[in-house]
Amino acid sequence: MPALLKKLIDRGDKVMIENGLLNIETHSKITPPESWLKTNEDQLIEEMVRSFKLRLYKYSDYNLGRTKGHSKDRLTLNFIEILTGETISLIFNVDRKKIRSTKNGKKGDPLPKGKFIVGKRSKLYELWTKLNLEKPRKPSEFNNKLSLLKGIYFFGIKEECNYGFKFKDKIIKRANINIDDLMLTNSQEDANQLLNSRQHHAKESCQGFPSNPVGAMDCGENNYVSSKVRTKSEAQRVADKVSYSDFYSTEKKLPMYQSNQEWLDDYGE
Repeated sequence: MPALLKKLIDRGDKVMIENGLLNIETHSKITPPESWLKTNEDQLIEEMVRSFKLRLYKYSDYNLGRTKGHSKDRLTLNFIEILTGETISLIFNVDRKKIRSTKNGKKGDPLPKGKFIVGKRSKLYELWTKLNLEKPRKPSEFNNKLSLLKGIYFFGIKEECNYGFKFKDKIIKRANINIDDLMLTNSQEDANQLLNSRQHHAKESCQGFPSNPVGAMDCGENNYVSSKVRTKSEAQRVADKVSYSDFYSTEKKLPMYQSNQEWLDDYGE
């Protein structure tokens, strides 16, 4: 039984990550049900990452408190590099005291457990804006919005530091990856040229967060995609629109003629 990513590609389906979210455009124009995506997303992402050596990150959890050598309270957002399992952190200063007096307490009193304030001039607020995430109703309710990071895949430049790994310049960006774009290269040299041609776009994207070009990004110091991209000989079936008779028995319908249930039946749903 072929791997799931290969099965989708061999069918003529397009697998991609757009604006940080997994997206599948099926050859049959059938939208995969949410239940199928939920069940198979982790496997698909894992296969994508390992096939192309992608430096892709996902949010894990957060910690709140003071760290050694710092007098201010700090919020630590933890991300997992899918390829290695390593934890990479983003750390921001936050305020855990009331900024004004109310009926519930005086200015300077501690906020309730787990709450913190993020100012509009803070690096975290700036990042939240660039990631286009919903902001809280009140500055002290930011903790209720951290879960919005889950389910999004990110690019960033990983650096070693005294507590493990961090993201360079506290920058992460929603990932955009087009698998077809990576596979249809004639050689490793062509793949490198593909990445290098986007380098000036990617550097701008990493700093200013405009929309990046289709495909994988490269921010100079670290390639998000390994130079060992599949060659055309390995991807020829995709380029030549694979002969379905080699993959399906004559009793099966081609993807474009399948119903939703028939599409699911191919994957054991």
